[in-house]
Amino acid sequence: FDNYDALNNDLAKATERLADKTEEAKREKDNLASLRDAATAEVQRLKDVEAQRLQDEAVRLALAAEEAARARKAEAEQRAAAAQAAPPPTTAPAPGATTGEADDIDSSNEPANPTEPTVPVVNTGSVGAGRTGGGGTGGGSADYGGVEWVCPTGSSAVSFGDTWGAPRSGGRKHQGVDMIGERGTPLLAVVDGFAKAKSNTLGGTTIWFSGADGNKYYYAHLDSYGALGEVTKGTVIGYMGDTGNAKFSVVHLHFEIHPGGGPARNPYPTVRVHC
Repeated sequence: FDNYDALNNDLAKATERLADKTEEAKREKDNLASLRDAATAEVQRLKDVEAQRLQDEAVRLALAAEEAARARKAEAEQRAAAAQAAPPPTTAPAPGATTGEADDIDSSNEPANPTEPTVPVVNTGSVGAGRTGGGGTGGGSADYGGVEWVCPTGSSAVSFGDTWGAPRSGGRKHQGVDMIGERGTPLLAVVDGFAKAKSNTLGGTTIWFSGADGNKYYYAHLDSYGALGEVTKGTVIGYMGDTGNAKFSVVHLHFEIHPGGGPARNPYPTVRVHC
C-alpha cells in the first residue's frame, strides 16, 4: 500500500507537470501566431508605403515633364516668331557651315556604338488617361519603337515614371521602367519575335524577348508565363506579378530595352509614346 500511495503521488505530480507544460506550449503557440500576424501586417504596410511612394514620384515626374514640355513649346514658338521677323539671308551658307537648326539636334540620339541604329528623338507628349509618367533626363530621349510597336501592357491601366539611373540596392542603377499595375495584367510582345523564359534572384520570373526589329527586351517580376517561343506582336507572353525582389515592393513590370542587343537604354520615352 505504501508503494501504491507513492506511485499515485508520483503520477499526480507528473500529471501536474504535464498540464503545466501543455499550458506553456499553448501560450508559446499563441505568441508565435501573434508575432506572425504582426510581421505579415508590417510587410503589407511597407508594401503600401512603397506603392504610395512610387505613385507620388511618378506623379511628380509627370508634372515636371508637362512643365518642361510647355517650356520647350514656348521656346519653339519664340524661335519661330523670331525667324519670321528676321530678314531673309542674301547669300547661301558656305559648304559645311551649320544653320540654326543644328541647335535643335539632340546629341543623345547618336548611337553608342557602330552597331546600334540611329533612332529619331520624339516628344514625350502628355500624360495618357489612366496613367502617370515622368520626364527625367537620364538615358536620352529616343523612341526605340516603330509605328507598329505595341505597348508591353497593352491598354491596361498602369502607372510609370522616368526612374532611369535611380539608385538601387547593392549600388546598382535602375536600367528600366517600372510599370505598376494589377496582378495578372497581361504582358504583350511589343513586336514579332522570340520569347524565352528565364529566372534570377532579382527579376524572379522573367522573359528575354528577341525582337524582329533587332532589339532585345527584358520583362521581369512576372507572376506567370503566357505564350513562349516564336510569337507575333500583341501576343500575351506573361502576366504581371511581384516575383524576385519585387516581393519587397509592389506588383509591377520591370521593362528594359536593349537596342541592337547591346546595353540597356532608357525605355521611358518609348513607353511614354506608345503606352
